Amino acid sequence: MRREFSPKVKAAIVNRAMNDRGFPVCEGCGGVLKLKGYEIDHRIAEALVVDKSKPLTEADGQLLGPCCHRGANGKTARDVKVIAKSKRAERKIRLGIKGRSSWRKPPAGYNPWTRRIET
Repeated sequence: MRREFSPKVKAAIVNRAMNDRGFPVCEGCGGVLKLKGYEIDHRIAEALVVDKSKPLTEADGQLLGPCCHRGANGKTARDVKVIAKSKRAERKIRLGIKGRSSWRKPPAGYNPWTRRIET
């Protein structure tokens, strides 16, 4: 189950990311954002967290703009890759499921010495 930030924690994250003029700043690249053009993201992808009984704190989140959060090189794209890799590793280690073997049986009539199919 995915945990969400409470309104108090969201406000604390936004206040932490404000610059001296009162505008939110992206914690990824440092760019100044619009007042509503930001997204609050988990520092560690929520799917990778094992203990979900603890409540989320201000240190668990970061304020990112669309430049650093979404897109080809954004944090979401990197998180998806890491989550997929961890699921594959868990399947391999814990469940013992292996991928398809790359070795295939040679076709009928194949001679390994001449590397040809002889009929």
